[in-house]
Order: sequence, then C-alpha cells, then structure tokens
Amino acid sequence: MNKSEHWQAVIEQWKASGLTQKQFCAKEDIKVATLHYWIKKFRTDNSVSDEPAFLPIRSISEPDFIELRFGLAAIRLTIQQLPETLLILQRKGLLNASA
Repeated sequence: MNKSEHWQAVIEQWKASGLTQKQFCAKEDIKVATLHYWIKKFRTDNSVSDEPAFLPIRSISEPDFIELRFGLAAIRLTIQQLPETLLILQRKGLLNASA
C-alpha cells in the first residue's frame, strides 16, 4: 500500500468513526494538520465528489447536541438551535431540497 492509499484508508476510517477530526487524531495519534493536508489533497485531486451534500445526522455522546455534516465540514448545535439554523440555511439557499 502506497502513502496515498494509506491516507485514503485513514480518511475513510475517520469518516466512519463519527468523531471530529480532533477526536479521531487524538485517538489514532495523528497530527490534525497531517489529516487536514490529506483531506485537502484528495478534495483537490477529486474535484467532483460522489458524496451527497448532506450526510445523515449522527447521535454524539451528548444527547442535547447534534452534529450536522456537510461533506467535510460540520456544525455542532444544541437541539434548541436546530430549527432556527435550518431556517437560516434554507433562506440562504444552502439546503438541498431534492435530498
């Protein structure tokens, strides 16, 4: 396995983990900057992504919070913040109505 294949596998492990990048890197003893580098490299190399714009909402350890993931970006909100945030995203045209 070459270096690129190794980091593709690491990134897939991070995505499947449900952890933030910081949490995953601490658990795997990886520098966050290194993970960021490879994520950016693969994003640049593969300008067209086959990932949906919105990923499913995953439960995290604190039940009063949810995390919305948009590709590689994430927003962590309280349950109370969710409705207003979704309205703002909709008004800005950032919600995918066809999903």
